[in-house]
Amino acid sequence: MKKIVMLAAISLLLFLPRISGAAPEDRALAGAKAEAEKIFPQRYEIEKARQLIQTYEKILNQVPDSEEYWVKLSYAYFWLGDRLGVEKVQKKEILDAYDKSIRAAREAVRVNPDSVGGNFWATVGQGRYTLVKGILGGGFGLGASIQGMMIVTRDDINFYFGGVYRYWGRFVFSIPKIGRRIINFKMEESVYFLKKALEVAPNFFMNHVYLAETYLDMDRKDLAREELTWVLTTKPGILPQAEPENRLEQDRARLIWKEEFKEPPPGP
Repeated sequence: MKKIVMLAAISLLLFLPRISGAAPEDRALAGAKAEAEKIFPQRYEIEKARQLIQTYEKILNQVPDSEEYWVKLSYAYFWLGDRLGVEKVQKKEILDAYDKSIRAAREAVRVNPDSVGGNFWATVGQGRYTLVKGILGGGFGLGASIQGMMIVTRDDINFYFGGVYRYWGRFVFSIPKIGRRIINFKMEESVYFLKKALEVAPNFFMNHVYLAETYLDMDRKDLAREELTWVLTTKPGILPQAEPENRLEQDRARLIWKEEFKEPPPGP
């Protein structure tokens, strides 16, 4: 009996260092995750967005094969790029954010080739990078975009508030007019895809703003005004999980309104 007790005691002593050695890392990881969750709703503030990125990077230093956090980091960088886009900052800073978003998304795909978030943000980030950098120097690849979006379409077509539909609607919009004529794309196709996005997420303001810009390209200012008026007079919190994104789209809507209509925008 004494031998059994002694063996049990020795086993416990051998096991305890493993527990005590793992605990600080687990606590640090849990603390970083809790910190990220606290910061995430405050991401409209640029400094908070940067803090969110730093926190995700801390987490990934400990769990470098976490698809979830590579996707979150990719989105955080993408969001920072979009947020900086309405500020008077150098293009280089915006491009850097989108480039890091693409790299993080590719890490998610490395971990899981079928990653919905990884494929989505890699594709959308590359598109955004190309728009800012320029068609010739942006590195956009149609084949890679189709492949990435096919995975998202197959597994979660409604990802990120109608993101697949919105992507293709914006894709058509972004093609230069001469290019659309050559490949026989019409702006009505952009309208179609963006309305599909609105069916999925009618309270996600980006869907309305993109549709308004398409209407402006078609010289349908009356319809563009309707979309922008709705965005500017609706509370961003109508979609609580995307309130910062909706606030940003209101900022963009005000800029578009002033440029196109030469009058004060509606709303507060």
